[in-house]
Amino acid sequence: MEQIKLVIWDLDDTFWSGTISEGPVRQIKRNRDIVIALAKRGIISSICSKNDQSVALAELQKSSIADYFVLPSIDWSPKGPRIRQLIDDLNLRPINVLFIDDLAKNLEEARFVLPELNVALPEVLENL
Repeated sequence: MEQIKLVIWDLDDTFWSGTISEGPVRQIKRNRDIVIALAKRGIISSICSKNDQSVALAELQKSSIADYFVLPSIDWSPKGPRIRQLIDDLNLRPINVLFIDDLAKNLEEARFVLPELNVALPEVLENL
């Protein structure tokens, strides 16, 4: 297995608990700790989420974690092309990237666009 250099996080029901467009969300401390631990190991974190960018970034600022995410992609467009663009912008290869999302259809879409991309449901976080 190739070394992971970038972890791309979905937000709703992945990085935090709940859907921000439907009301308050609950931060998951373990996920915040993972992002910080990854940064200390030189692994970049980013975001690919279908949300209102200003609302999502404001929520991340509350827990002082927003600055750990490089080139966050937060809008309502399909995730596959956005992930491809993010990987290109960071001059990485899909095989060195892990995308975590709670919806299998988003993981499938991303793998359709980038067949070498590593994808996982949030359950992977318990062993990350």
